[in-house]
Amino acid sequence: MQKRYVIGSAVVLGALISATTAHAEEPFTANKFQLGGGLNYGLYMGDDEGDPPNPYGLGLGLDLGYTLGPGVYLGGEFNYFFGSSEEEAGFEVSTNIMQYGVEVGYDIGVSPELVIRPKAGIGMGSAKVEVSSDFGDDSQSESGLFIPIGAGLLYSMGGWFIGGDVRYAIFSVTNETTDAVTGESVEEDRNASGLIFGIGAGAAF
Repeated sequence: MQKRYVIGSAVVLGALISATTAHAEEPFTANKFQLGGGLNYGLYMGDDEGDPPNPYGLGLGLDLGYTLGPGVYLGGEFNYFFGSSEEEAGFEVSTNIMQYGVEVGYDIGVSPELVIRPKAGIGMGSAKVEVSSDFGDDSQSESGLFIPIGAGLLYSMGGWFIGGDVRYAIFSVTNETTDAVTGESVEEDRNASGLIFGIGAGAAF
């Protein structure tokens, strides 16, 4: 189901971009810096998906970039997801994700006020797990490459803009465990990818 959803979304996105590119105008973002922030919500799509707690959930984002004359967008972003928590058998488990990196996109001017921006990025992500109980607290962080791929919409309001985006974040973390037989430390890769929706606002100058 997950793979069909992602593939179907990619096909629809590709068709939309192909249709709008043929009638593209110069984007209102051309030759301008853009500073924006907003709210995100992420759905966990990795290993053991559907089992709480969700390490994404509600989040905050900040991005800064510049669109070159041809429409090529270059920028950087920072996102923090508050995650969620679950209590079971006297233990409370909380998870959250932090991510930062760079991204590149292409701004397509649908109209003088509207821009579609397909984009992809690469950066680092950190997934943190905290366990609390009457016996004490423990926490562990796992890091890995964070690769978001998606598209956004920007609507101009003079020097300001509002917008939204959707992206699939490929995220793999390395987890160190101890072999029960040999007692040696073993590294395991775990898929912690997510589907992220965002809304926000910012300034173009």
